[in-house]
Amino acid sequence: MGLLAGVFGLAALLVIPGGLMGPALAPSASHPSLSRGVAGVTPMYHFGGWLLDNFSGSPLPTARYGASMAVDPTDGLIVVFGGCGRVCPMNDTWVYGSLSTSYQWVNITSKLSVSPPARYDAASVNMWYGPYSRSGMFLFGGHGASGALNDTWEFIGHHWKQLTFPNHRAPSPRFSSSWAEMGNRNEFVLFGGTDGTHYSNQTWLFDQKGGWKHLHPALSPPARAGAALAFSNHDGNSAAGGGEILVGGNNASTVLGDDWDFSNYALDWYRETGSPSLPPPLTGSGMASDMKGVIVTLFGGWNGSAPTVGNWVHHDGQGGPWVWFVTHPRTHPSARSDFPMISFDGGRTLLLFGGRSSTGAPLGDFWAY
Repeated sequence: MGLLAGVFGLAALLVIPGGLMGPALAPSASHPSLSRGVAGVTPMYHFGGWLLDNFSGSPLPTARYGASMAVDPTDGLIVVFGGCGRVCPMNDTWVYGSLSTSYQWVNITSKLSVSPPARYDAASVNMWYGPYSRSGMFLFGGHGASGALNDTWEFIGHHWKQLTFPNHRAPSPRFSSSWAEMGNRNEFVLFGGTDGTHYSNQTWLFDQKGGWKHLHPALSPPARAGAALAFSNHDGNSAAGGGEILVGGNNASTVLGDDWDFSNYALDWYRETGSPSLPPPLTGSGMASDMKGVIVTLFGGWNGSAPTVGNWVHHDGQGGPWVWFVTHPRTHPSARSDFPMISFDGGRTLLLFGGRSSTGAPLGDFWAY
């Protein structure tokens, strides 16, 4: 995710080449590099633009889309796993952090005793809050060599381990589902996904110790895959639990443009209607928030015809109602879809990697915001 011209579901939608988007403006040579380490780097939301980072020329993960990326807070590492590039699917594991005094990307695949099977469009997440904040990166599902998967893995201490639970419950095999941390609830919420034929509107909770729990909210977003999902404090202060924002996605025939909120207190969905403007219909966008969910940023995605470079921010407008507004950073990544985007450095920095270009080719660049 060679290229999957015949793959169904979200991957099939995103494989359509085309688009007239030009390349991003060249970043200034004076911008700082992320190569100084995981912590204490580029300020988040500097509206001058995104920063292209080559990590001081260190070897980078090869170009790919549908990769998984998250932070392993235990070891202070950024982790990239799998995706689709010259090989599809992939199961290589790359880490960036303190494995080397020079801080560079390292492919540790050959050093691992066990790894998840190759896949793309898996859901990945990590925990910033609470007693599980020293846990690692979690990985669920994705599209493997023989179809959709539903296994759960954790990367921690430079090792992968498959997680199993006494009740043996888990979401059915799926890829392009949406997974996000739930603030101080010490849980994760997963929504939707597809097995390539059927699209889901299921909501699941994941707890590192208790495993998976299927919720049955009174109201749910329509079934979809490829939606963007991120923690936000829009549903109240942190003590009340906050919530998550779900944006866009696609079903078998349509790219969606609706916006839903999930309450971590009520464990229910409701449609967001208070913002005077919303991002356009998009699927395969990247979205991430700062650690406290005060500001949520959405970038790129497929609009049904081409990948985009739209940059949207959701926040409370300096104490007012929560609204979406579009920003126009001076520098930004080229048009793309189907890429991971995370926050790290205590939520002060956003990082995106790779994706699918306007020609359908996999990308291998990193950008910080």
